[in-house]
Amino acid sequence: MALRLASDMSEHSLALSLSEQVTGYTQRRLDAVAFVQAALAKIAEKNPRSNYFVHVDPDAAVQQAEASADRWRRGRPKSRLDGLTFAIKDNMVRAGMPTCAGSATPLSLPNTQAPVVGRLMRAGMILLGKLNMDECALGVSTENPWWGHALNPLDNERSPGGSSGGSAAAVASGLCGIAFGTDTMGSIRIPAAYCGVWGLKPSWSAADLRGVVPLCRSLDTVGPIARSLDDLRLVFEAITTQTIPETGRQRIRVGVVAMPPEFGLDAAHLVALESLSTRLTQNGHTVTTFTPSEWTPERDRRHALLLTVVGGATTWQDLAGAPITALSPATRSAFAHGAGSSDEKRAEAARRQKALRAAATHWFKEVDVLLMPVAPSVAPLKADAINPLVAQACCLANLTGCPALAMPLTNPTGGMPVSFQLMAARGRDAALLSIAKQWRDEGVIY
Repeated sequence: MALRLASDMSEHSLALSLSEQVTGYTQRRLDAVAFVQAALAKIAEKNPRSNYFVHVDPDAAVQQAEASADRWRRGRPKSRLDGLTFAIKDNMVRAGMPTCAGSATPLSLPNTQAPVVGRLMRAGMILLGKLNMDECALGVSTENPWWGHALNPLDNERSPGGSSGGSAAAVASGLCGIAFGTDTMGSIRIPAAYCGVWGLKPSWSAADLRGVVPLCRSLDTVGPIARSLDDLRLVFEAITTQTIPETGRQRIRVGVVAMPPEFGLDAAHLVALESLSTRLTQNGHTVTTFTPSEWTPERDRRHALLLTVVGGATTWQDLAGAPITALSPATRSAFAHGAGSSDEKRAEAARRQKALRAAATHWFKEVDVLLMPVAPSVAPLKADAINPLVAQACCLANLTGCPALAMPLTNPTGGMPVSFQLMAARGRDAALLSIAKQWRDEGVIY
């Protein structure tokens, strides 16, 4: 039987990548029980102040770890994910755990586990618990009125983003190997960007949305957040059963989307974009400025927001035991706006989404990927007002159903990381991750 790691080694092991952890299990240098106990100890230490987790089940996690350790001892792991840890946003259902979706009270929901959760647990992954989020997934700050404000682990004075802020922060802190969030208008990519980690918003319905409390069914997606591209790729294959192709070196046609001046791209992102474009060109890729047809950034952000609050109002009116009156005043006000919107405005928003989806099929005949910032700036100070345009770039992928990958880059001017997103045609999720790996291998991104 493998010896349990000493506490200092266990703490160090939390920083390992998923593949490094698997190597440790394979070579009997790492033990799943010690690893999980170290993660639980770190959560217990940091969570009272950081507010990343809203529910942890230590007994169940250790029990899962003991079963995993036994499988590794016998040389019969369930998969290459066996013994690795993950956590889920609190709008995803796990049988036996409460689901509040960021609200004050556990919801009366069918005890139907989210298929993404079940798939990973059948692969041997260990679920540590559920993560903080903006109330009802409506927000970009994870300043939750019931569960506390989540901290950005890179700088506690800055926002971790939202609505999947607990997910991104927990991964960046090393509290779990992988976390899952949901993305309706950027809620995976924005916190991933602010916390300096990787985040994938898959194609619409690429990952099963059953067992997820909806916000807007035509925009919602569920996806992973990870500390490295390799970790993200590993888990993507597990939740979708897609295989990421190893295509070798390709010349990629990159369309750099020029954001409107009012988007207010900060100096760090401007310098990083110029440097990134130069590296792409030096490596033989074609980089051009691209204006997506049909897209009017601010108008379409407003349309996406209307679809979101209309969908949220419908969902929370239908949830037994969780009436809108039980939510915070800010969320009630947003949902009331959606419920009171005119049929004409709703129809126009739906028409715009349909037009953009049709247009997107033509964009990717001219380019292979679109490149744009995730947000206008690095993670803002919590004391600053929220930029109303923060989701302007992100919502394009939600409106079109296309996959988008948030990639953290070193800030060329120093300070908090910058982040750009790559967007590909619908259904080209695996190809998108393959392109990112090629660029990583070429030294284009690092």
